[in-house]
Amino acid sequence: MGAEIWDVNRFGPLTEDRLVAFESELGASFPDEYRAFLLQHNGGVPNRGTFNIPGEDGGERPFHCFFALHDAPWNDSTPEGSQGFPLQAALADFRADGGPAEVLPVGKDWSGSYVCVGLAGNDRGQVLYYDHGTEQLVRLADSLAAFVAGLREP
Repeated sequence: MGAEIWDVNRFGPLTEDRLVAFESELGASFPDEYRAFLLQHNGGVPNRGTFNIPGEDGGERPFHCFFALHDAPWNDSTPEGSQGFPLQAALADFRADGGPAEVLPVGKDWSGSYVCVGLAGNDRGQVLYYDHGTEQLVRLADSLAAFVAGLREP
């Protein structure tokens, strides 16, 4: 059994209109599976939160939470990577740090690196890990459902 997502819609449910407006601002449509996830959960914390990074530089990582698309008040004291830190702010920080345009940060691990969803090409819909230290993308799963299903207890 895969992980369950808890603490969903903390900032209220996401509307289709708000999601379409954000996609328009971004200039890209989200993969169907991630769109459905946002519309159902709009953020959240998995009850199981450990995943592995493949490869020789990989290892076990603790996942923190999925970002919510919201316009609730937040400021620089809101911890980056917490649910209070909105998706749009995470995206701005991700891009400012050199994160590639063809992926969307959808959550963070506890080390400050991003879990992303591919927006284009062969990576569209895949879940990728962007290590903020090495600035490299590593494929984690073929889909968001596969990523969530693969989360496990530490």
